[in-house]
Amino acid sequence: YVLARQFVEHARELAPRYSEVYRVAGMVAARQSDHFRAVTDFETAVDLEPLARHGDGRPGARDPHAQKLLRGRG
Repeated sequence: YVLARQFVEHARELAPRYSEVYRVAGMVAARQSDHFRAVTDFETAVDLEPLARHGDGRPGARDPHAQKLLRGRG
């Protein structure tokens, strides 16, 4: 995951306000079992794109990892 993390950090430098960067960063962190970082990244993604929807239409993260980690928050 070292290379994935490097790509994520480079993407964050190129597009710091693009929510998908943080969604992907959250996925990488979740795969590494870094749950604190994953939740932080997913929350940032939702903050940057508040109109993203859950599968059932509720506002929030679209990614299944994000839904699992953010369940019960906010």
